[in-house]
Amino acid sequence: GGIQETIAALDFEGIKSVIVSGGIDSAAKMIAEEYDFDDYLADSLETYEDGRLTGEGIMNVDLRDKGISVREFQKKYEINKEHTVSVGNSFVDIGMFKSSALSIAFNPIDDMVIEAADTVVRSENLADILEKIFE
Repeated sequence: GGIQETIAALDFEGIKSVIVSGGIDSAAKMIAEEYDFDDYLADSLETYEDGRLTGEGIMNVDLRDKGISVREFQKKYEINKEHTVSVGNSFVDIGMFKSSALSIAFNPIDDMVIEAADTVVRSENLADILEKIFE
């Protein structure tokens, strides 16, 4: 829980919130729209003209370096590394961390992300990251 509260608090402070996911873009879009994220980037499923799935995926997020996607958003929104926070839970998020001034491992699932993060938050409520962002 706590997504809506977190995004609302960030928005109130004029902070952009984006999703960078190795998941499917339709799920990222749904979450982004439901909780008022400013933007999202995720992988796509290729379809035929009639809408049927081809069985192929379209990689929009490089899981070897999600920092590439973060840097694209930084350029798009004219935000530098010093004003960027990344939140992730696994080793695939470390690339984002390297492109951010503050990195938060939220409910981390592996030791690599814990070691790479500036801070770790273990909680059922995402809003618990706010105190780390606003300290």
